[in-house]
Amino acid sequence: MSKRSQLIRLPRTLSSLLKRTGSRRLIKRSVANSGHCPTDSDPDDNLVMSNSMTIDITSLPPELLEIIFEHVLQDTIAEERALTALTLTHICSRFRQITIACPQLWTCLCRRHGRPGFSLINACIERSRNFPLDIVLYFYRSTENEEEMVVDPFMIDIVFPLRARWQSCTFQAVSDLPRIEEWREFDSWPSRSPAAFPTLTEFSVRQEIFSLEMWTSLFRYRSERYFQKVNEGIFPQGTPVYSINLHNTSLDAIPPNLLPQITNLSCTYIHFVPSRFNSVADLASATSLTTLHLSYNDCCFRGWKNYVPITELPSVRSVHYEFIRCTKKEKAYLWKSFSVLYFPNATYLRIDTDIGDEDKKFTVIAGVNITPYSFLAPNLVHHRRYPSLESLEINIVPRNPPESQRAKTSRPSLLLPHCCVPSLKSLRIRSSCDWDLVSSLPEAEKILPPYLGNMMTAPINLEMVTFELPRIDGVVLWTMNLALKMQRTHCWNRFSKLHVIRNGKFEVILRDDIQNWCDAALKRAFESK
Repeated sequence: MSKRSQLIRLPRTLSSLLKRTGSRRLIKRSVANSGHCPTDSDPDDNLVMSNSMTIDITSLPPELLEIIFEHVLQDTIAEERALTALTLTHICSRFRQITIACPQLWTCLCRRHGRPGFSLINACIERSRNFPLDIVLYFYRSTENEEEMVVDPFMIDIVFPLRARWQSCTFQAVSDLPRIEEWREFDSWPSRSPAAFPTLTEFSVRQEIFSLEMWTSLFRYRSERYFQKVNEGIFPQGTPVYSINLHNTSLDAIPPNLLPQITNLSCTYIHFVPSRFNSVADLASATSLTTLHLSYNDCCFRGWKNYVPITELPSVRSVHYEFIRCTKKEKAYLWKSFSVLYFPNATYLRIDTDIGDEDKKFTVIAGVNITPYSFLAPNLVHHRRYPSLESLEINIVPRNPPESQRAKTSRPSLLLPHCCVPSLKSLRIRSSCDWDLVSSLPEAEKILPPYLGNMMTAPINLEMVTFELPRIDGVVLWTMNLALKMQRTHCWNRFSKLHVIRNGKFEVILRDDIQNWCDAALKRAFESK
């Protein structure tokens, strides 16, 4: 990265940092010291929109520059972090002093194909002082044994003696062939002891995305088998790993002895074909797991030919699904893929999904998108898969159809029955596009399996609903029907208020005013037509 591009990037990072942290006072003091005086509009507005300001970034206090530099490195891939920190030292003498004096900027030890050189690796070790280290080890295809993978032995010899400082470790599988002559097949560390990794709390296994589908599937299969073998006892009993991240690899890559102690599990799949959920049963051993994150982006689902048993996860309290631009092969149904998971004690659920271009998606029944309900749907054993759920957050992004079809595309619809989660107390729906929210789907009983077609009629415990939308037209009828159903089931007194956020404006509608609010919104919608 050139000095010029680094200088351009820093103010953008500062702007992003301000929006996330709201550190206005610190910046106001820094701007005042630099002699800059915002004009015209409110000074705070100018401070937040720092891209429009002329700030001498070199005059900012060291503690703020350290925060900015840390965010720059966090937004950089692991194999470039040491080089990015080195680049910061070449911009000016002040940046060099601050960067070298900040140990947090030198804690990532990562080397791929001989880059960076060992001189920079050793500099990182020295400049990081005694701070915790993030270790990344690359695994390459073996040229001699297709069932094996190899690592850089020099990197192992450097990082292993520092294992007492490891805070995270990543195994990264790549399809590249090694570019140096001496490599080592990795079957274990040089030595093991119960206190070998006293500060290691996070472990990740990642596989890269490749362009050739056949080779991708073959390599994934071989690397998964390899990691399953390698991870048997790779970290000794007593290693305090509590967080595991998987990227395009199955749950089999988790070291078995770590399963009972992990509290956070994140699985991310991109351009992946999740053809089986058999390994989900392994999560039953994760008896301490409290947070589960499953992300699917541009994935292609297939139908399950074999029966997959239901896995109960009683320790999980928070669940997060991401489901973006996914398609199907053969007869695949989203609710079947995820109904094998049962969360008896989960209290928080977040669903991130897309809407639009419905002809390309397999989560559409009779023109209605059923993605959120598919994650909530009961299975053949449990009528309520989230019997303790109290808070549900749904984030929806547009999935734009091709330019030629946009004029023909009508506003999409989204299914969310009022009674799908009787224990629910708080519902929040956030979106940047327009759609209609519907509470029932008459066609469901004919098209969907009986257990999904049955819309539950249990009492509703909702206390608060929040809509953060560009327009409210699509949710007014759903809200009106919610009020009517809660009144009929004599639980309307449980409901407290409705929050509506539009164009930055926050509106609170109390329970007794909701009917009037709905009538006024419908009248405005009718008059606008």
